[in-house]
Amino acid sequence: MYGFNTVSLDQKGRLAIPAKYRAHLLANNETQVVVTKDPQYPSLKIYPGSQWNKISLKLESLQTLDPIVRNLQWTILGNANVIEFDVLGRMLLLIPLELRKYAEIKDEKQISLIG
Repeated sequence: MYGFNTVSLDQKGRLAIPAKYRAHLLANNETQVVVTKDPQYPSLKIYPGSQWNKISLKLESLQTLDPIVRNLQWTILGNANVIEFDVLGRMLLLIPLELRKYAEIKDEKQISLIG
């Protein structure tokens, strides 16, 4: 999924997945996405469930004695939030408050999705 979209958060901190991303999720029978912290920037990463499974397995298999790797694992895996949705519904994703704070997202603010 590639491209740039600007979307708004509602009062509850939810965003509606844009149509082109919805089509991709629907075509791949995705019923969940994972939202987590970006380890480099005050931003968030959103992954389809199937892609997240691959990424998390790779991160878990890395050498945990290396403090840099361990910090990366804690940041990405430790802050992961699984969000389930109805693929035939509105596909509203509630971004948890702690992640919105990390990414400096204020209520009802426009945000950018970069894929």
